[in-house]
Amino acid sequence: MPTDKSIRNAQNRPARERYEAKTYRRYTIRVRQDGGDGFTPEQLEDAAKRAGQSVNAWINDAIKDKI
Repeated sequence: MPTDKSIRNAQNRPARERYEAKTYRRYTIRVRQDGGDGFTPEQLEDAAKRAGQSVNAWINDAIKDKI
């Protein structure tokens, strides 16, 4: 049986999707498992963890530094 929270999440989904569609642009990155890109996914995750950030926040900061 669904919990109250899962029901609320389902009810709020349309509003949340509208908000995210007008607020964010989605980008997808692909990282080779074998490190063929010059780094491995584990190195990326470890760098974010050392900085105390999520991988998404770490990537955003890296992009800001580059721009």
